Amino acid sequence: MKKLLFIVAAMFAAVSFSSCDKDDDNKDDDNGGGSDFARPALPDPNDVCSCMDDLVFMQYCYENFDVNKDGKVSKTEANAVTKIDLTNADVKTLTGICYFPNLEIINCYRCRRLTSVDLSHNLKITVIQEKAFYPCDDLKSIILPNSVTTIGSSAFYNCISLTDITIPNSVTTIGSSAFYYCSSLTDITIPNSVTTIEDSAFVGCTSLTDITIPNSVTTIGSSAFYNCISLTDITIPNSVTTIEDSAFYNCSRLKEIYCTPTNPPTLDGNTVFSFIASNAVFYVPSASVNNYKTANVWEKYADQIVGYDF
Repeated sequence: MKKLLFIVAAMFAAVSFSSCDKDDDNKDDDNGGGSDFARPALPDPNDVCSCMDDLVFMQYCYENFDVNKDGKVSKTEANAVTKIDLTNADVKTLTGICYFPNLEIINCYRCRRLTSVDLSHNLKITVIQEKAFYPCDDLKSIILPNSVTTIGSSAFYNCISLTDITIPNSVTTIGSSAFYYCSSLTDITIPNSVTTIEDSAFVGCTSLTDITIPNSVTTIGSSAFYNCISLTDITIPNSVTTIEDSAFYNCSRLKEIYCTPTNPPTLDGNTVFSFIASNAVFYVPSASVNNYKTANVWEKYADQIVGYDF
């Protein structure tokens, strides 16, 4: 009972005095390397949990990281934390997670009420683990740290409320089904560090209207954009050599495909562009029109292929 009262009192202090304050004094303590996003102030400078505004997250941290059982999680104790596992937790926010600079693994599997996450200070995180946010139904926004190189398979699977995510330039791999049925996602820019868009990466992103594929991607995986029914145009960069089966299957409004490679990319299967708009046009380099019209599988679309000066 005494512990619970302490937690409630700490939570009240955080919300009443500093939930939106900026802590300039903490910049030197950020072992992760700093960020453009300032950290919330600590009402109790000896307790990193004192800034937390979510009782569930606060209690989890006290129970797991208060090593000396003094009712506080010191910065020293927080620095020792490398993993936070909130599987099935009824948590809404992770305010204060920035005070765990050596965090490497974050798992929010089935945290269905989680609404937003800022990991910008957690620069030891290099991988967003498989199913890390699967399926966080209420998650609307997430800030990833510039240290992330891999977004794992199904990392944001069925995050149906997600509207705001920026993939940092450090990312080289977007795993299979990473954004599967993120049906509220409207636009996304893939950084030019990514070479492969894995299978089913954006399946069912039904609100997606704008996707930027960089000139570093060589392969667009099977069903990568399957059923992205709001997508109206797409540019295939010059770097792409292979587009796998069903990559744009049932993108029913897709009517402008700008394919910039001089040599037609290999279409690995007959359903790459099945069930796109019936009046779709494939714009290809003017000098390569005949190559496209006679290439395997591309020949199916010969009447829809026209020259374009890129």
